[in-house]
Amino acid sequence: MSINVQYKSIIKAISEYENLLSSLSEDEFMQSPPNGGWSFSETYSHIFQTNLGSLIAAEKCILRTGVHSRQSHSLAGRDDFVLRKVPSRKD
Repeated sequence: MSINVQYKSIIKAISEYENLLSSLSEDEFMQSPPNGGWSFSETYSHIFQTNLGSLIAAEKCILRTGVHSRQSHSLAGRDDFVLRKVPSRKD
């Protein structure tokens, strides 16, 4: 997939998500689904925090200021990734 196609796809997804968000009240935005899962606000926060982390990592790669690590991920983390589990929150 070309960069231009990816760019257009991202812009389209953002536009669709903005339209969805504009149709919600603040209470609906914050409400968790009755059958479990993430609220719109939690999803929104996760997307932007993840993308910010990715941008920071990309910037460090470009500037060659990142730290190389040979440390492997934990066994529990690898299991969660392979099984596509979302770790539970510890409040």
